[in-house]
Amino acid sequence: MGDDLESAQTYRFETIQFVKETLGLAPRSPTPPANKIIRNFEVVGAALRAAYTPAQRQRFFAEVDRFMAGTEAEQRRRLLSRDLPTLHQFWEYRLGSSAVNICTALIEYADGGMALPERVWDDADMHTVLRNTNIHLSALNDLYSLKKEVANDAVESLVPILLANRVVAPPSSVPAAVEHVARYVADRSAELDECAERLLRRYPECEADLRRFVDNCRCMCTGNRTWSLSTGRYGINQHDVRPDGSIFVDLAELCVKGEPERRPGSPEEMAC
Repeated sequence: MGDDLESAQTYRFETIQFVKETLGLAPRSPTPPANKIIRNFEVVGAALRAAYTPAQRQRFFAEVDRFMAGTEAEQRRRLLSRDLPTLHQFWEYRLGSSAVNICTALIEYADGGMALPERVWDDADMHTVLRNTNIHLSALNDLYSLKKEVANDAVESLVPILLANRVVAPPSSVPAAVEHVARYVADRSAELDECAERLLRRYPECEADLRRFVDNCRCMCTGNRTWSLSTGRYGINQHDVRPDGSIFVDLAELCVKGEPERRPGSPEEMAC
């Protein structure tokens, strides 16, 4: 479906409609979607109807809708445009297509009945906590998958876009762009911690739930790192982690379905 925009649009429309219906936010259609994958959301919708308030369900649905819009923007640009996006355009769709905020919208359910007050969700510091969690996961995912993307000639990723938009100070290079991303993620993580502390002081009546919510956001970030180094998907693993915690990614290696091999023409390949 990645190269078929029309089919993808139909899939998105049917998914959005079915999710909205199963969450109890719209009347049921007389005929369910033909696609079994879409219909599988029925069990999720039923669980959220039973556990979540209308406001919580609406918040979750808004993130599903945002995800679909992000994937559409990403697909349209890849299929219909020859230009790389600006950094602003990239983040606009990347933070939607990442689906991270769908996961954070489920923290209250996963934690066993947590329900933060609406004023907390409306707080600017809460918005920053959510956005920075998303940035952390999305940016590092783009770094972890860099080898795989190079092997597949994929350029709509954070590092190539930083270089194409000349965001990295001269001399511009892949290592400099990677360092730029690492610093940016570290800054956003520090900002997340600052916002969390302000929220905890501002809303003492729900301090315990707030603390658990933020800890869940942090666990998503650390869990993503653990998963990325344990799956074969990106062609990196614990052996690539140096004693200081940094990760060495050899772009001379191809990564096809998670199995790295030497890139043809690399010095190591030529020496074999």
